[in-house]
Amino acid sequence: MATQLRKSSRRKNSSNDQETSIPTKKAKTKAMIPNRINLHKTSYNLAQNLLGKLLVRKIGKIICKGRIVETECYPGGKDKASCTFNGKKTPASEPLYMEAGT
Repeated sequence: MATQLRKSSRRKNSSNDQETSIPTKKAKTKAMIPNRINLHKTSYNLAQNLLGKLLVRKIGKIICKGRIVETECYPGGKDKASCTFNGKKTPASEPLYMEAGT
């Protein structure tokens, strides 16, 4: 694993006032969501695979991170509470019938 030096890891040594650097390991994790996700999975499998993943967004110099701790999935036409039950199509539900990732 590569190491990197962080500014926050630098501290002054009180005995001789020199800065010392403490190497920190760069975290590599499978928790990151890849740039491309296979959206051609069932909603159940996709929801399971997203659990525990990190969402990372960089805005200027600020990095915002959040872990997905809850997902929902709907079986679509089999669910009597779904607006797509029995293949019912309306203008509002039309995007649900489009290609995955649209």
